Amino acid sequence: MNYKNKQILNLAICCLTAAVCLCFTGCKNGPFVKGPSATPTLSPYALLQNDDGIGIDVAKELAVAYAGLSASDVIYTKADISYIRGVITYRVNFTTDTHQYICELAPVDGAMKKYSMEPLAASEPEHGTGTEPITLEEAKNTALSHAGLTASEVTFTKEKLDYNDGMVEYEVAFTTDTARYEYDLNPDNGLILGHSMKPLPAMEPESPESLLTPDEARAAVLSHASLTASGVTFGRTELDYHNNRPEYEIKFTTDTGRYHYSISADTGKVLEYSMNPVTPTALPSPTGAVTLEEAKSRALSHAGLAASAVTFVKTEFEYDDGKPEYEIEFITNAGKYEYDIGTDTGLILKYSVKAAKPSTAATQARTLTMDEAKKAALSHAGLAASEVTFTEAEFEYDDGRAEYEIEFVTSTGEYEYTIGAGNGTVLEYSMELSETAFSDPQIHTITEEEAKKAALSHAGLSAAKAVFTKVELRQENGRAEKYELTFTTDTGRYHYDISAEDGRVLGYSIKQEPVTSSGKAPAITADKAKAAALSHAGLAASEVTFTKTELDYDDGNAEYEIEFVTDISEYDYTISAATGRILEYSTELIKRAVQGLQTHAITTEEAQNAALAHAELAASEVTFTSIELDYDNGRAEYELEFATENCDYEYKISADTGEVLACSAEVKKSTGLRKKTITAEEAKEIALSYANLTAPEVEFVTELFTFHNGKSTYRFEFYLGRKEHDITIDAVTGRIIIAEIDP
Repeated sequence: MNYKNKQILNLAICCLTAAVCLCFTGCKNGPFVKGPSATPTLSPYALLQNDDGIGIDVAKELAVAYAGLSASDVIYTKADISYIRGVITYRVNFTTDTHQYICELAPVDGAMKKYSMEPLAASEPEHGTGTEPITLEEAKNTALSHAGLTASEVTFTKEKLDYNDGMVEYEVAFTTDTARYEYDLNPDNGLILGHSMKPLPAMEPESPESLLTPDEARAAVLSHASLTASGVTFGRTELDYHNNRPEYEIKFTTDTGRYHYSISADTGKVLEYSMNPVTPTALPSPTGAVTLEEAKSRALSHAGLAASAVTFVKTEFEYDDGKPEYEIEFITNAGKYEYDIGTDTGLILKYSVKAAKPSTAATQARTLTMDEAKKAALSHAGLAASEVTFTEAEFEYDDGRAEYEIEFVTSTGEYEYTIGAGNGTVLEYSMELSETAFSDPQIHTITEEEAKKAALSHAGLSAAKAVFTKVELRQENGRAEKYELTFTTDTGRYHYDISAEDGRVLGYSIKQEPVTSSGKAPAITADKAKAAALSHAGLAASEVTFTKTELDYDDGNAEYEIEFVTDISEYDYTISAATGRILEYSTELIKRAVQGLQTHAITTEEAQNAALAHAELAASEVTFTSIELDYDNGRAEYELEFATENCDYEYKISADTGEVLACSAEVKKSTGLRKKTITAEEAKEIALSYANLTAPEVEFVTELFTFHNGKSTYRFEFYLGRKEHDITIDAVTGRIIIAEIDP
């Protein structure tokens, strides 16, 4: 074909395609209705050297026409041909004054394989919703009025328009002689989105003229721990200030434990300390009634398989949450099986089965309903709907395969299923026994009362002087079960770990600090503290839900940490347990409440319709997988994701105007079963053939079997004269993934 005829053919293709594309703009359905085109046999070498295919210029014209634009409207930022995801593809990128576009086209017929349109970054933030915005001075006055202060009483430390969680807001901060205030305000209407008040710390006192030296501090902690320096390795000795108080933080180890101390740097008083034993280096051997071979037999029996039909890939003894068990894994041609089996009873604690993936084509169509998928899962588990509670039921695509993810629980276990949406095949499933299923927990030698006595005896305290706030039986990392105990006295807080087997002290920490400066119990009860917080917030108990009420200590002072929520706000208070005075508080509007207070002209359904109209699709042709109202640069927008059988779509729709702000569409990747791997010599022949060369002509410098984007590949680098070739080949299909030539 001569040059003139080739140009006429190219022009005809361009005009014909443009005539269709100009009827609409953006991501249209046309090119995406078809499945992916077969990979052309041409190479980039042939396309560039022989000018086969549509050519770069025609690809540029088709891309611009597809977007409903002309060449004079755009500035091209990229136009080339290369391998993308193993397929020869034209890439054409361009911009207008307001948007940027990315297009990928097939090289032979110009079919659009991927298209996206995104707005360019705006030079100024958008935050309007049709109302008159307030000024920064008005925002400052609103904050001062709310705090009951005047401008002459404060010093402003922050005043600016900023972004927070995708929303534009004024941030205003100021201080008085005694406190620091922070406010967040909506710039559209002056609504206070959140605010806080925190008292300023007292001026840091001057350090004493004479503090303990590091050696004196180390000697003090060794004396407290009844140890000598010869058996100790010090890891840290650091002087620091905590709540304006000079302290040494000292860490050291012995052969049997790890110690951590905080002591006063001026008096040598121990403020806080802890000890934890060194972790054993080995786990004990299984002593249960079930052998490994018996556990393997039970797993095979449950799976309905014979030993000759499987290949074991893992059989080992392990601990999980302190329970000894066998972990057994085996594979067949049909899938992979995993079992956890108790060593004492042979009980199947957990199992999962993952079937080998069928071909994409066989399962891509969606014919099953959600209810039918649930029934398929229940039938396989041998359960009735009345026996379970469904916790998740979701439709999605995995590698182009339509499937349902189903999860449900019973009184004794948790189940997870993956069901093919085409024919109801169980693709994957698992079950795990819940803690309530274990009717005969391990017998413990030590009772709860004995554990308390062991902790008190170690601390040198009587029961009358301690108030226990936590007593809990736990398991940890294969070690015998332990009791975790926390208790307080007038002078400190104690935490102990006591072995449930023999009552040994496994670890402990003690924080020396008085409940109040007078050493007396708090005068304010938790109920009075909650009432003080509600009164300050101007709310009644019936209007709130308390989420936290906790007595804590700060620099020896007892305080209540109180948190509660309403339908639209979250509140956080710190209240003195001695006087009931409010020490600190903050409140913040819940994000969904902020969104609810801001009305938008476009509903969710209208946003869906706008996206479908732009893509020229009907609701019956798609499945929506995600719909969310979000904020981007202060602008409310809907983010929508939906799919057809052949294509995935993503849209951003303005919540105020319904305008399409951004969109993308991509043909689904077609995947098949990977059956056998080609040899290195076969891969080398493919590389040489691709470059139209023979082995005697070239010098190989790299021959490597590796992974590229999760695929096993061969990579070859070789020279012909000074020209370097770098070729990567799929080790399963023999397809060229990357081909580069450096002249």
